[in-house]
Parts: sequence; C-alpha cells; structure tokens
Amino acid sequence: MFSAIPKIKGMAEFEASNIKAVIFNNVTEKQYEMLKEALENHTDLKVLGYIPKLQDVQFNSRHLGLVQSIEISDLEAKINVIAEVVLKNIDLDMLVKLMKDGYTQAAPSVKKRNIRAAIAMDHAFSFYYAENINLLEMACHVSYFSPLQDKSLPDCDLLYLGGGYPEVFKEALAQNNSMLASIKAYAENGGYIYSECGGFMYLNEYIDDAEMVGIFKGHSKLTMSLQRFGYIDMQLKEDCMFGKKGNKITAHEFHKSVTDLNNEPIFSVAKTMGDAKWECGYIYKNTYGGYPHINFLGNMDVLKNILDRIEGSKKYERFISNRTRQQIKGC
Repeated sequence: MFSAIPKIKGMAEFEASNIKAVIFNNVTEKQYEMLKEALENHTDLKVLGYIPKLQDVQFNSRHLGLVQSIEISDLEAKINVIAEVVLKNIDLDMLVKLMKDGYTQAAPSVKKRNIRAAIAMDHAFSFYYAENINLLEMACHVSYFSPLQDKSLPDCDLLYLGGGYPEVFKEALAQNNSMLASIKAYAENGGYIYSECGGFMYLNEYIDDAEMVGIFKGHSKLTMSLQRFGYIDMQLKEDCMFGKKGNKITAHEFHKSVTDLNNEPIFSVAKTMGDAKWECGYIYKNTYGGYPHINFLGNMDVLKNILDRIEGSKKYERFISNRTRQQIKGC
C-alpha cells in the first residue's frame, strides 16, 4: 500500500502542480495512521484526514456511471451519513484555508433575450453541463418539462434535449405518444431544437426496438462497449445555427450506443489527444442532433449564434405578420 506515497509525491512535485493536501479514501483507521505518517515523512503535503469503508451507503452503478441521484429513494439519508463521517474525520477548516488561493473566474455577462427555452429534465434526461443551464437561465426565460410524464411541450422558442438514459426508460418514452407527436410537430413547424447524446437518440425513429420521435430517420442501438469517450475538436463543414463554415468548437463524447443515420454530418471531428477522426452532428430544418456535448461556457459564440438565429427568426415572423395585417387592412 506504500506505493501510494511515491505516486502522490511525484504528482505533487510535478511541474505546475497545485496539490496541497491529501484525503485518504476507503481505508481503515490503522491503514490511515500508517499512510499519514509515511506521507508526512516524505512530503510537505498536509494530510486532512480519511474516509473509512462505508458499506451501508454504497451507490450502485450502470453503464456510463452511477445510478442517477433522482433514482435513489434514500439519497438524503445516505448523504447525511457521509456528511457526519466527513465532519468527524476531515479537517475542514484547513481545507478551506488551503483553498483561499484557488483561482476563480468571474461569470460572463449574458444579454437577456425575449426567448423562451424549454429544457427536458427527468429520469431519462439529466446529463447537462451546469454552466449550460445557468447561461440559458441568464439569457432566456427557462421552463422545465418531462418527456416521460408531460403530455406536450411547453410554449418555447428553443427546445433543449440533453443527455441521459433514454435507453433505460425507452418503453415509458415510447408510450408517451402525445409528447412524441408534440416534439415532432414542433420540429416540422420550424421550431429550434438542440439535442445532444441521449436527446439525439430520442429524436431518431427507434432506440433498440422502442419507437421514438422520428425527426431523424435513424436507429439508435445500445452496445456492450464504450463507443466514444473523451474530449474532441470539431470544425463546421457548413453554415448553420452554430456558426460559419470552418468555425471550431470544443466538446466531449461519452456513450455506449451507435446510431445508423444517412444524413450528411455537419462536423469534422478529431480527438483532442489522439489520431482518431470521424464526422457527426445532423441538421433537419431547425433541429440539431448529435452525440457531442458542447459546454457553452467554453464556446460562447455557439450559444450566441443559436440565440441570434432564434431572435432573428422571431423578428422575421413579426415582420411577416405585421405585413399581412397591413395588406388585409388595405383591402
């Protein structure tokens, strides 16, 4: 177990390291005492404490990671148990003191728009960058809905379908026919949809053998192995709601499914660290779908371009409506 000490020492002394302290996890009290003594003898790092083995608060896992918090009925009880253990075994005052030198960045200023954004949020769709949610709440009038429970979309100018586990809840999603029809009608009428990963799968005709929305004429299938994982660099192959041809966007992929789709991809993709290259991302009318997760905070132009496109579309609709009324009045 003492192989941990030279590994920690190497990481802490590596160029540009900002490691200041260590917390040992999933160890016995006796193991902790030996590790603490050894680490303090061989490094200048602070040892803040340890977390013992806790059998009664285990969190189960499934493909892509943990079972979601919203699916755990006794979550608060488990968190309370862990909190008591942390209070007892971790020097939180020292932790806070060491963090005072941490780097923070001011939140970006975002213009408030007269745009209504509807975000899917339930057991099937909950994988979102928190920054994306925060930025949309700053820029738009946001409402939340459940593709599992609600019968139709709320009034919106932008529909955001994030990642999640639609493959786990595919039967329930397929049974909500009115929601499937509502989303498809919204897309066919030119509504703006941004969907990523699980949201993209949901917009295809099928997930495995369960019928989905059908905006994209594709079939998503769950696989036994991880298909994509890691950071990627994307370049637009054509002008679209994200920007101009040639614009570059950073993103990440993480999925155990494949989608059979004949549409022409809009992104040329390369692994940020690696040689792999492929194409992805699809457009139908004003609907986008693809596996990449884009963090708007790191790609503010993408968010601006989407909202500008929607705002411009609304102005055009108002212009056409006013012109029609004037023509009727003139008659």
